[in-house]
Amino acid sequence: MIKSTFKKLRWFAVIVGFSLQLIGLNTFGQIDKLFFQHYTTEDGLSQGSIYAIYQDSKKFIWFGTWDGLNRFDGRSFKVFKPNFNQKNWIKGSRVAAIIEDKDENIWVGTYEALNKYNPGKNTFEQVYCVDDSGKIIRDRYYPFFIDHRNELWFTYQNTKLASLNLKTNKVTNYSFVQGQMQHFVSPNGGRKQFYQPLKLIHTVGRDGLRLIDIPSKKIQYFFSSHEKNLAGTKLLFWVSHFDQQGLLWLAGQNGLMSLDTQSHQFVTYKGYQNGHPAEAFTAMAQDRADRLWCGADGHGLWVFDMKTKSVYRALQKGGRE
Repeated sequence: MIKSTFKKLRWFAVIVGFSLQLIGLNTFGQIDKLFFQHYTTEDGLSQGSIYAIYQDSKKFIWFGTWDGLNRFDGRSFKVFKPNFNQKNWIKGSRVAAIIEDKDENIWVGTYEALNKYNPGKNTFEQVYCVDDSGKIIRDRYYPFFIDHRNELWFTYQNTKLASLNLKTNKVTNYSFVQGQMQHFVSPNGGRKQFYQPLKLIHTVGRDGLRLIDIPSKKIQYFFSSHEKNLAGTKLLFWVSHFDQQGLLWLAGQNGLMSLDTQSHQFVTYKGYQNGHPAEAFTAMAQDRADRLWCGADGHGLWVFDMKTKSVYRALQKGGRE
């Protein structure tokens, strides 16, 4: 138990340092300027397992843990946890995803509800989906996009896709993807593409990659056990990302992979430490210098240079191994 806790805290230190660097993209100049600041539960963080990170329009950084929502102002953490004696408060302590709308409301998906946080009032309200019998569904909610119609898109129960109209509060379900969603969901673009039409969703998990074309209602399968699988064999992925050239990058159990979704050709890249390949890549983000920063399970932080197609390990005080 103690060993597991230390591993989680260690990973939080890596993830926070990684995230703070990615949030300030202008800091990406030379590798030797890379630094890390370590934060743990001793600094006020509610819990050491981080599954969601988001910087809002006021520059607060939000961290979703398995035991509470945390807001970081650069000096200290404010923790939001369920409180049954407090009305208009967050529901669900395990946080899956965080995004912000143009009215500066923070939407927090937990394993119990879709929560809307109003910073001005310091209150929460909830949105729930219901099953065919009208029973409220209290299962994982994952908000990930807001489109041009002011529809907030989210998944729930890991298998279903829906959207919430932020003006009318009407929930719309998209039954054509029922059972085809997976754990980790991304639109074709980041939050800078919010308020644009949502055309393509990529969802990854234990059964590879699924590309969901919203307008045509078609689904493509890659690295999957599905009978319509188009490339590779079944793999586990945690993160997917389209670059500016339209190449899809996947971080997963087999390292880092690039996939041309048109030709179905793919390439695998691995980092090596002392002659041994790094374990699974579990996190990924691209900087302005065409580098992919990848967190590896048990092997720290790695950098993939998209120009030279080389993988090397990032160090705390610059350079590469």
